[in-house]
Amino acid sequence: MWPAMSQTQQMHAKSKELDSRCRLLSERIAEGLRILDHDPSVALYRLQEHVNRNLPALITRRIALDQQHSSLDVIHSDLDNAIRSMNSIKNAEPILDNCMQMLKDCIAHKQQIDFDHRKVSEVSVKGRSKSMHEVNRNEQRPSQS
Repeated sequence: MWPAMSQTQQMHAKSKELDSRCRLLSERIAEGLRILDHDPSVALYRLQEHVNRNLPALITRRIALDQQHSSLDVIHSDLDNAIRSMNSIKNAEPILDNCMQMLKDCIAHKQQIDFDHRKVSEVSVKGRSKSMHEVNRNEQRPSQS
């Protein structure tokens, strides 16, 4: 802002600028008080003018804020429901892990039963004579045709 000035000169310039702004503001406030003191009807007119000019915008903004508030309430409740659902899923994890382990055990037992059944049928076929094995096949064929 003031590149060629020293620090004290800069502070003095800022002080002068601040003083001028303060004077301007105090003059405006004094003028407003003078108007209010000497002519209340003009002050009330200015106040009414200000309200009529700014109130519609304030009402529109208030309506928009109320709508946003209601939509945020809906979003908030949806997020709460989602959090509760996620917590329920996390709490169900041990139960689901237990079910998965039981299913794996069931599959392993089924595979073992199938394996044992195949092993037993192979032993019984190997233990029979060929003629008995062929007789059993011949008896089954007529019923198939």
